[in-house]
Amino acid sequence: MQDLNSNHLGAIKGKRFTRRETDVIACLMCGRAATIPSLLSISSRTVEAHVRNIMLKLECNSREGIVNFVEQSGKISFTKAHYQNLAMDVLFEKCLKEIANLTRKQAGLCAIWFEPNQSASHMNIIHRLIKHIKVAGIDTILKKKVGHGFSHFHSTVVQTQNEVNQYALTVLDKNEYDLQRLTTEFDLRGQENHVSEDSAFVRLDYLFNDDSLHDSKACKSNVYDFSAYYLGVFKILQTIYPKQDFEKQISEFNMQYESILRGEIRHVNDFESHKQSKGVNLKNKSLDIERLL
Repeated sequence: MQDLNSNHLGAIKGKRFTRRETDVIACLMCGRAATIPSLLSISSRTVEAHVRNIMLKLECNSREGIVNFVEQSGKISFTKAHYQNLAMDVLFEKCLKEIANLTRKQAGLCAIWFEPNQSASHMNIIHRLIKHIKVAGIDTILKKKVGHGFSHFHSTVVQTQNEVNQYALTVLDKNEYDLQRLTTEFDLRGQENHVSEDSAFVRLDYLFNDDSLHDSKACKSNVYDFSAYYLGVFKILQTIYPKQDFEKQISEFNMQYESILRGEIRHVNDFESHKQSKGVNLKNKSLDIERLL
């Protein structure tokens, strides 16, 4: 969803904008100029530089001119949706940092595999995974896959001074592996009718640090449907840390997520006041991460 909105905003009425410029435009259109530095984790000076560049491209001399341009383009809905996605990502990373604090004594290393012909949408998932798995406290490395199947995992194991759990993540598409093999081996039964050409699955392998890695069966594997990105990441973390309880963190994120969708909060800093005004009790809030994007 985030890429869909940014793609629509990358070029407006013949004017092209960088990804960061589209972020700034989305914030301006939602009246959140004051929170741009904290939302995008950039300085006020950098924000002003982006605004100046946007004004130069539009040949206008004010922020109001930027707003007028977007309003006349008919893309207001995309700017609002893009801003929502930015706010959700901030909340998501806040949740991942809390999870990292809970697991900081449980070291882990995760290799994320890619192929030279990986689709743009899947590369977007890979880059987001690199960022978010790292925020969750797990070291990540990006590795280029060579050959077919999963025999390449033997080259994933990294020699470290201290013993750490090591994992591999691989993004799978519908055409790369036979769907019947996926649904049988990895218990994705019932999803055959819901898989489209651009469907994405992420395979998580726990790597046993021994010489048997040349056999893919030496890896303990799980495959997750990543049509819901946030949910997919949470499921991966719950698999990596099966004895750790993340219910409080995920439940709070879910409430914030729903509040953003309803327009009740528009920035991560708004949530505490919103929670108090609504009298939210986390202990009584049911966990419903199935709706997460």
